[in-house]
Amino acid sequence: MLDRPDIADEDLATLLLVSWQIEAAELRFLPLGADINTAVFRVDSTDAKRFFVKLRSGAPDVSAFRVPAYLHQAGIRSVIVPIETADGQLWAHFEPFMVIVQPYVDGSSGFDRPLSESNWLELGGALRLMH
Repeated sequence: MLDRPDIADEDLATLLLVSWQIEAAELRFLPLGADINTAVFRVDSTDAKRFFVKLRSGAPDVSAFRVPAYLHQAGIRSVIVPIETADGQLWAHFEPFMVIVQPYVDGSSGFDRPLSESNWLELGGALRLMH
């Protein structure tokens, strides 16, 4: 979603605090992604950690949350998994959105720059583990 959804920072900060015990110091909307039903934010917490927060609207597809968690539990560490909520869920509801929180990875996407030989080898190794 390239346009910021009509939500108040205070409401999202409250959800993060209640559901994940993340005290937000700064919320920054990131106008990126190819999914028109998903908005993303970078959240800087008061304890200097960064999080990638996805708000997905539309029909819920919980496999988008469960599959990465399953792959990570199966030993594929290159998969970034959602952080569980305080009650052990992979997502929280923030009408009309389902929200997931992941660690923030500072870097660039393979869509933004060409992959190096070592990047291709790492990607191939991860895909081999998945199959």
